[in-house]
Amino acid sequence: MPFDPAIGSDERQFNSPGFNFPVGKVFRSNARSYTGLHNSNDNKKLMNIEMIKKSVNEIEKILKLHDHLLPIKRYMPYGELMLGKRNLITNIGYSGIGNAEKRNILFNILSYADGYKNILEIAKLKRFDINKAIDVLDICVKLKLIKFI
Repeated sequence: MPFDPAIGSDERQFNSPGFNFPVGKVFRSNARSYTGLHNSNDNKKLMNIEMIKKSVNEIEKILKLHDHLLPIKRYMPYGELMLGKRNLITNIGYSGIGNAEKRNILFNILSYADGYKNILEIAKLKRFDINKAIDVLDICVKLKLIKFI
């Protein structure tokens, strides 16, 4: 949900003028729709370990995404890169990337990595799945095709 100073919790204090820290909140359901908030209906019967694991995994994805929000830039910005010598392309396909969707992501990352855009902006612009785009970006970073700036 976008920040709204009329509703919310502690994030209203952290985002107030004078502080304006980039703080949000992570929740599985909206507090308004949760009838157990701050009353005796808030108990462990509504919790289970599988839902906690799922929440932790989702939070981990968010934190990993945050690590990728810096603008990206190609090490060698001129022309198309030779992908074959980097084992990203073979005579029969793109061995290091896998499938047509990821190849498409690869070419777009290499094209849009101008030092101004980050992976989230590129994924949104091209309507890519952000997790798949991050996977391809990580390969590009490992092979020193792309750097964060």
